[in-house]
Amino acid sequence: MAEKYTCYEEITHQAEAWQQAFERVTERTDEIRDFWREAQPDQVLFTGCTSPYYAGVSAAIGLEQQLGISVRAVPCNEFIQFPDAYLTRKANPVMIVLSRSGLTTEALWMVEEFNKKHPGRTILLSPRENSPLSRLTRLNIHFPKGDDAALPQTRSLSSMYMAALTLNAIISGFDADLDDLRAAPEAFTSILQNAEPVVREVIESRQISRVFFLGAGPLYGIVREATLKVMEMSFVPTFCYPFLESRHGPRSLMDANTLVLGLYSQAGRGLEAPVMEEYSQKLGVVSLAAVPDNSWETGALNNVVSTGVSWDDRIQGLAYLPIVQLAAYYLAIQQGVNPDLSRNTTSFIEIVRP
Repeated sequence: MAEKYTCYEEITHQAEAWQQAFERVTERTDEIRDFWREAQPDQVLFTGCTSPYYAGVSAAIGLEQQLGISVRAVPCNEFIQFPDAYLTRKANPVMIVLSRSGLTTEALWMVEEFNKKHPGRTILLSPRENSPLSRLTRLNIHFPKGDDAALPQTRSLSSMYMAALTLNAIISGFDADLDDLRAAPEAFTSILQNAEPVVREVIESRQISRVFFLGAGPLYGIVREATLKVMEMSFVPTFCYPFLESRHGPRSLMDANTLVLGLYSQAGRGLEAPVMEEYSQKLGVVSLAAVPDNSWETGALNNVVSTGVSWDDRIQGLAYLPIVQLAAYYLAIQQGVNPDLSRNTTSFIEIVRP
């Protein structure tokens, strides 16, 4: 059943793409460090549109923690409209652009506008080579095995996130992160084997009418991406919040037909498990915990997926991405929707510049 869809193949065959993304960035280590020394940035902006932007949200939190300077993520359209809101005065910024196609109009405009004030200070991470966007950016790193053919970004998004995390580790000198990322492609197979049967069984156990993804800190960008994937692939109404934020108004939408998938973190030990336990036992939701390893306290949940890797929260989201992508896929199957396509959307967006 599953194998007939292109996106299923792209979700379940990511190891080579992760490997190439890691290698393509690390083989440019000297060039990256020279670029950074020359730029001497006091501000970094990650940018993209939807999925790549969400990867940038998580990458930015980690890099700010590593460097101790201002690092923000901004959607391309927001930068076009409100550049002064995102660039501090007298800043020496560097912009890191993530894009699958290199064709989206907003991304092209954004880099053009940035280059007018700050030429030669852009990095592009993309699976596609020789795109219009690559001709506007100074340092271009491409990893074509990360490209995907289905409309939803799955393998390409994971590859861009791998590239961004690897870039962060090189820039910051965090060799421990680099070692974990080097081992990630090999870990992918076990992550997939652990996750797929559990995710499929949980979703098939009940007709799901809405979904909540919970994750905090560097994992918040990952749950935003997960929300988009489910909406694109299955059309099921989906929401995302940090664990404790969800205990306020959002839980008013939870019921027995709600799937709540929590991405647990190192920083959330003792905080996240009680939230999931409450939703499971008091609200009767379909709950699924994604945890780094089997030692995690999950809140007495029956449905648990362990990635088998306990990385720093800065990079743990990479291990969670295949899990949330599988959830989106199996929700689409449950809804009778073709997950390779999406209603009212295209693989990149073109608009007319005023």
